[in-house]
Amino acid sequence: MPATLSIDHASRMVTIEIAGTLEIGEMLAAIDGVVRAIEGRGRYAVLTDHRALDTPITPVQVSQVLAHLSAAGGSLVGARWAAVVSQPASYGMMRLLAARAEDLPMEVKAFWDRNEALAWLRGGPDAPGGAA
Repeated sequence: MPATLSIDHASRMVTIEIAGTLEIGEMLAAIDGVVRAIEGRGRYAVLTDHRALDTPITPVQVSQVLAHLSAAGGSLVGARWAAVVSQPASYGMMRLLAARAEDLPMEVKAFWDRNEALAWLRGGPDAPGGAA
């Protein structure tokens, strides 16, 4: 499976490493895995690393992911979700997803650099995993 989920409950961080070609069912299953992992545990940060992905998400898949995130309910309220990419097309599609996610109770942002994404996820007292 091209999406590998890892959870660090101590730092309140979920990481999804994505490689190869990811189909919509696998994308939605990864979201479901995040929801199951953090349900009832409070606010978490989510990092998806798309740098080893063969092809970017499509506009249709963006819509499907947003609908799925919307239906995910309270587990993602207040979450920050960072996507690290290496391809210009992936960056553009993740920026589209982030812009269209403004109606969701979470923040989504695209990054070129993993360390910058982690800093954003951990930054500030209101961020998941941030200082209290």
